Amino acid sequence: MTAQLFDLGVRLRAAATGRPQPRVARPLWAPRGALVAAHCARADDGSITVSVARPGGATATSLAPTGLLPLAHDDESSRGAFECLVVADRLQLALLMEAAKATPPGVKADRAAATVAWWVARADHPGTGAVLIATEAARQRLVLADPDAEGSVGAWLRALGRPVPADHVEAPLALVDAVADGAKGVEGVDDQREWRRFCTGYDAGYNWRGPDTAVAAAVGLRAREDASELFARALLDDPAWAQRERFAGRVVVG
Repeated sequence: MTAQLFDLGVRLRAAATGRPQPRVARPLWAPRGALVAAHCARADDGSITVSVARPGGATATSLAPTGLLPLAHDDESSRGAFECLVVADRLQLALLMEAAKATPPGVKADRAAATVAWWVARADHPGTGAVLIATEAARQRLVLADPDAEGSVGAWLRALGRPVPADHVEAPLALVDAVADGAKGVEGVDDQREWRRFCTGYDAGYNWRGPDTAVAAAVGLRAREDASELFARALLDDPAWAQRERFAGRVVVG
Protein backbone atom coordinates (compact mmCIF):
# COMPACT_ATOMS: atom_id res chain seq x y z
CA MET A 1 0.00 0.00 0.00
CA THR A 2 1.24 3.49 -0.84
CA ALA A 3 0.70 6.66 1.16
CA GLN A 4 -1.75 7.83 -1.52
CA LEU A 5 -3.89 4.73 -1.04
CA PHE A 6 -3.69 5.21 2.73
CA ASP A 7 -4.98 8.79 2.31
CA LEU A 8 -7.76 7.54 0.05
CA GLY A 9 -8.75 5.01 2.68
CA VAL A 10 -9.04 7.73 5.32
CA ARG A 11 -11.20 9.82 2.96
CA LEU A 12 -13.42 6.83 2.13
CA ARG A 13 -13.89 6.24 5.85
CA ALA A 14 -14.94 9.89 6.23
CA ALA A 15 -17.49 9.35 3.45
CA ALA A 16 -18.76 6.08 4.97
CA THR A 17 -19.13 7.44 8.49
CA GLY A 18 -20.27 10.92 7.52
CA ARG A 19 -17.77 12.39 9.99
CA PRO A 20 -14.34 14.00 9.61
CA GLN A 21 -11.51 11.56 10.18
CA PRO A 22 -8.22 12.35 11.95
CA ARG A 23 -5.13 12.88 9.85
CA VAL A 24 -2.92 13.24 12.93
CA ALA A 25 -3.47 12.21 16.53
CA ARG A 26 -3.06 15.77 17.81
CA PRO A 27 -2.75 19.22 16.22
CA LEU A 28 0.78 20.42 15.57
CA TRP A 29 -0.09 24.12 15.64
CA ALA A 30 -1.13 26.34 18.50
CA PRO A 31 -1.60 30.08 18.94
CA ARG A 32 1.14 31.58 21.09
CA GLY A 33 -0.72 34.81 21.70
CA ALA A 34 -4.22 36.24 22.01
CA LEU A 35 -6.28 35.72 18.85
CA VAL A 36 -7.24 38.43 16.39
CA ALA A 37 -9.11 37.59 13.19
CA ALA A 38 -9.22 39.55 9.95
CA HIS A 39 -11.33 39.29 6.81
CA CYS A 40 -10.88 41.31 3.61
CA ALA A 41 -13.32 42.01 0.80
CA ARG A 42 -12.49 43.73 -2.49
CA ALA A 43 -15.02 46.18 -3.94
CA ASP A 44 -15.67 46.68 -7.66
CA ASP A 45 -13.48 49.79 -7.62
CA GLY A 46 -10.54 47.77 -6.30
CA SER A 47 -10.66 49.13 -2.75
CA ILE A 48 -10.27 46.66 0.12
CA THR A 49 -12.54 46.58 3.16
CA VAL A 50 -10.96 45.08 6.27
CA SER A 51 -12.93 43.59 9.16
CA VAL A 52 -11.15 42.81 12.44
CA ALA A 53 -12.48 40.99 15.50
CA ARG A 54 -11.20 39.41 18.69
CA PRO A 55 -12.95 36.59 20.57
CA GLY A 56 -15.90 38.02 22.46
CA GLY A 57 -15.46 41.49 20.95
CA ALA A 58 -17.28 43.54 18.34
CA THR A 59 -16.22 43.54 14.69
CA ALA A 60 -14.62 46.72 13.35
CA THR A 61 -14.97 47.25 9.59
CA SER A 62 -13.61 50.04 7.41
CA LEU A 63 -11.67 50.67 4.22
CA ALA A 64 -7.92 50.10 4.14
CA PRO A 65 -5.64 51.56 5.35
CA THR A 66 -7.91 52.78 8.19
CA GLY A 67 -9.28 49.25 8.46
CA LEU A 68 -5.83 48.02 9.51
CA LEU A 69 -5.76 50.19 12.65
CA PRO A 70 -7.42 47.56 14.92
CA LEU A 71 -4.46 45.30 14.11
CA ALA A 72 -1.90 47.79 15.41
CA HIS A 73 0.35 47.42 18.46
CA ASP A 74 0.65 51.05 19.45
CA ASP A 75 1.04 50.95 23.22
CA GLU A 76 4.28 50.05 24.93
CA SER A 77 2.77 47.18 26.94
CA SER A 78 1.80 45.28 23.77
CA ARG A 79 5.31 45.36 22.33
CA GLY A 80 6.46 42.57 24.60
CA ALA A 81 3.95 40.11 23.16
CA PHE A 82 2.28 39.51 19.81
CA GLU A 83 -1.22 38.53 18.86
CA CYS A 84 -1.93 35.46 16.72
CA LEU A 85 -3.57 36.41 13.44
CA VAL A 86 -6.41 34.15 12.28
CA VAL A 87 -7.57 34.22 8.65
CA ALA A 88 -9.72 31.85 6.62
CA ASP A 89 -7.19 31.09 3.88
CA ARG A 90 -4.08 32.38 2.10
CA LEU A 91 -6.16 34.55 -0.24
CA GLN A 92 -7.17 36.56 2.83
CA LEU A 93 -3.52 36.81 3.82
CA ALA A 94 -2.64 38.08 0.34
CA LEU A 95 -5.39 40.72 0.46
CA LEU A 96 -4.18 41.89 3.87
CA MET A 97 -0.65 42.22 2.52
CA GLU A 98 -1.93 44.16 -0.48
CA ALA A 99 -3.71 46.56 1.89
CA ALA A 100 -0.53 46.86 3.97
CA LYS A 101 1.66 47.68 0.96
CA ALA A 102 -0.84 50.33 -0.14
CA THR A 103 -0.58 52.09 3.23
CA PRO A 104 1.42 55.33 2.86
CA PRO A 105 4.50 55.63 5.11
CA GLY A 106 4.10 57.82 8.15
CA VAL A 107 0.33 57.49 8.55
CA LYS A 108 -1.28 56.22 11.73
CA ALA A 109 -1.87 52.77 10.22
CA ASP A 110 1.80 52.30 9.27
CA ARG A 111 2.64 50.16 12.30
CA ALA A 112 -0.41 47.98 11.67
CA ALA A 113 0.69 47.55 8.04
CA ALA A 114 4.19 46.57 9.19
CA THR A 115 2.67 44.05 11.62
CA VAL A 116 0.72 42.52 8.73
CA ALA A 117 3.98 42.14 6.80
CA TRP A 118 5.49 40.37 9.84
CA TRP A 119 2.52 38.00 10.05
CA VAL A 120 2.79 37.19 6.35
CA ALA A 121 6.48 36.37 6.80
CA ARG A 122 5.72 34.15 9.81
CA ALA A 123 3.09 32.28 7.77
CA ASP A 124 5.96 30.86 5.68
CA HIS A 125 7.28 29.06 8.78
CA PRO A 126 5.48 25.73 9.39
CA GLY A 127 4.57 25.34 13.04
CA THR A 128 4.41 29.06 13.74
CA GLY A 129 2.09 30.20 16.51
CA ALA A 130 1.87 33.76 15.17
CA VAL A 131 -0.51 33.02 12.28
CA LEU A 132 -3.28 30.44 11.96
CA ILE A 133 -4.80 29.88 8.54
CA ALA A 134 -8.03 28.24 9.66
CA THR A 135 -8.68 25.95 6.69
CA GLU A 136 -5.06 24.76 6.62
CA ALA A 137 -5.11 24.11 10.36
CA ALA A 138 -8.28 22.04 9.96
CA ARG A 139 -6.88 20.18 6.93
CA GLN A 140 -3.70 19.33 8.82
CA ARG A 141 -5.80 17.89 11.64
CA LEU A 142 -8.71 16.18 9.86
CA VAL A 143 -9.96 14.77 6.55
CA LEU A 144 -13.37 15.39 4.94
CA ALA A 145 -15.09 13.11 2.44
CA ASP A 146 -15.02 15.87 -0.20
CA PRO A 147 -11.49 17.29 -0.73
CA ASP A 148 -12.91 20.41 -2.42
CA ALA A 149 -14.87 21.24 0.74
CA GLU A 150 -11.67 21.45 2.79
CA GLY A 151 -11.02 24.96 1.47
CA SER A 152 -14.25 26.30 2.98
CA VAL A 153 -14.56 27.42 6.60
CA GLY A 154 -18.33 26.91 6.46
CA ALA A 155 -18.00 23.34 5.15
CA TRP A 156 -15.60 22.48 7.96
CA LEU A 157 -17.88 23.93 10.65
CA ARG A 158 -20.92 22.10 9.28
CA ALA A 159 -18.98 18.82 9.12
CA LEU A 160 -17.93 19.33 12.75
CA GLY A 161 -21.50 20.03 13.81
CA ARG A 162 -20.80 23.66 14.68
CA PRO A 163 -22.96 26.64 13.74
CA VAL A 164 -21.58 28.83 10.96
CA PRO A 165 -21.35 32.47 12.08
CA ALA A 166 -22.92 34.95 9.69
CA ASP A 167 -19.99 37.31 10.29
CA HIS A 168 -17.14 36.34 7.94
CA VAL A 169 -14.50 37.46 10.42
CA GLU A 170 -15.92 35.33 13.25
CA ALA A 171 -16.10 32.11 11.21
CA PRO A 172 -12.32 31.40 11.18
CA LEU A 173 -12.22 31.97 14.94
CA ALA A 174 -15.00 29.41 15.36
CA LEU A 175 -13.13 26.87 13.20
CA VAL A 176 -9.87 27.33 15.11
CA ASP A 177 -11.77 26.79 18.35
CA ALA A 178 -13.41 23.65 16.94
CA VAL A 179 -10.18 21.93 15.90
CA ALA A 180 -7.76 23.21 18.57
CA ASP A 181 -8.20 20.21 20.90
CA GLY A 182 -5.55 21.29 23.40
CA ALA A 183 -2.84 21.81 20.80
CA LYS A 184 0.61 22.72 22.09
CA GLY A 185 2.36 23.47 18.83
CA VAL A 186 5.79 22.57 17.49
CA GLU A 187 8.66 23.21 19.87
CA GLY A 188 11.58 25.21 18.54
CA VAL A 189 9.76 27.81 16.41
CA ASP A 190 10.63 31.00 18.30
CA ASP A 191 7.96 33.51 17.30
CA GLN A 192 8.58 35.63 20.39
CA ARG A 193 12.20 36.26 19.44
CA GLU A 194 11.16 37.26 15.93
CA TRP A 195 8.49 39.58 17.34
CA ARG A 196 11.05 41.35 19.51
CA ARG A 197 13.34 41.64 16.48
CA PHE A 198 10.48 43.12 14.46
CA CYS A 199 9.62 45.69 17.16
CA THR A 200 13.26 46.73 17.49
CA GLY A 201 13.68 47.07 13.74
CA TYR A 202 10.46 49.03 13.28
CA ASP A 203 11.30 51.45 16.10
CA ALA A 204 14.74 51.95 14.54
CA GLY A 205 13.18 52.93 11.21
CA TYR A 206 13.71 49.71 9.25
CA ASN A 207 12.10 49.99 5.80
CA TRP A 208 9.88 46.91 5.75
CA ARG A 209 8.52 47.87 2.32
CA GLY A 210 11.90 47.57 0.63
CA PRO A 211 13.58 44.38 -0.61
CA ASP A 212 15.63 42.28 1.79
CA THR A 213 19.37 42.62 1.81
CA ALA A 214 21.35 39.57 0.70
CA VAL A 215 22.14 38.73 4.34
CA ALA A 216 18.52 39.14 5.47
CA ALA A 217 17.30 36.98 2.57
CA ALA A 218 19.80 34.23 3.41
CA VAL A 219 18.88 34.30 7.11
CA GLY A 220 15.17 34.22 6.22
CA LEU A 221 15.64 31.25 3.90
CA ARG A 222 17.55 29.33 6.57
CA ALA A 223 14.85 30.11 9.15
CA ARG A 224 12.13 28.78 6.84
CA GLU A 225 14.12 25.63 6.12
CA ASP A 226 14.71 25.03 9.84
CA ALA A 227 11.01 25.51 10.59
CA SER A 228 10.09 23.05 7.83
CA GLU A 229 12.49 20.45 9.21
CA LEU A 230 11.16 20.89 12.75
CA PHE A 231 7.59 20.50 11.52
CA ALA A 232 8.43 17.38 9.48
CA ARG A 233 10.11 15.85 12.53
CA ALA A 234 7.12 16.67 14.72
CA LEU A 235 4.85 14.98 12.19
CA LEU A 236 6.91 11.80 12.33
CA ASP A 237 6.56 11.80 16.12
CA ASP A 238 2.77 11.77 15.76
CA PRO A 239 1.51 8.15 15.95
CA ALA A 240 -1.26 8.59 13.37
CA TRP A 241 1.03 10.29 10.85
CA ALA A 242 3.78 7.75 11.51
CA GLN A 243 1.29 5.02 10.59
CA ARG A 244 0.78 6.72 7.22
CA GLU A 245 4.51 7.22 6.67
CA ARG A 246 5.12 3.48 7.10
CA PHE A 247 3.38 3.00 3.76
CA ALA A 248 5.54 5.70 2.18
CA GLY A 249 8.71 3.96 3.40
CA ARG A 250 9.77 6.86 5.64
CA VAL A 251 9.08 5.09 8.94
CA VAL A 252 10.32 1.61 9.77
CA VAL A 253 9.20 -0.28 12.87
CA GLY A 254 11.96 -2.41 14.37
